Amino acid sequence: MWQKGLVVVSGCATAISKALLLVWNSVGNLYLPIEEAKYFKRIAEAHGVDTVFLVAPSTPPSRLMRILNYTSGFLYLVSVFGVTGARETLREYTLQLVNETLLYTKGKIPLAVGFGVSKPEHVRALMKTGAEGVIVGSTLVKVIEEYPTKQNGIIEEVEERTRLLKEATKDWGL
Repeated sequence: MWQKGLVVVSGCATAISKALLLVWNSVGNLYLPIEEAKYFKRIAEAHGVDTVFLVAPSTPPSRLMRILNYTSGFLYLVSVFGVTGARETLREYTLQLVNETLLYTKGKIPLAVGFGVSKPEHVRALMKTGAEGVIVGSTLVKVIEEYPTKQNGIIEEVEERTRLLKEATKDWGL
């Protein structure tokens, strides 16, 4: 995902062209308010690139509907209030939030859930609730932080954590 500043500095068309060179098929802009997304969406569509926008636990249904009008790849559901980071437990309100959001996305656009997802049991619970994707980042960054220098084992550990998380999706045909 890109910060708004990177797109503003280089220009929307240039930024999306660079994404295509990197073989990206979708771009998200974490800090672009939906009210300013019309040009971004138009340029992305012209280049055959999907757009990804985020919704927070506090996003009201009326705003969610507007965001869905600009989202073409998948909807990124932020699973928790607060900041990102690996969590030990998955909150019950997160599963409720998935169910509520699915009322708007089911059959229209895939729903992927991120922020705080760090364990295979989190992935299984989210998939069982109906999420079509799970986004994991902080738990892999945490692995890298455990290896402050390029020591043996870091790649294998990241691969193993990724494998375990991916394995948790298999019951749902992913």
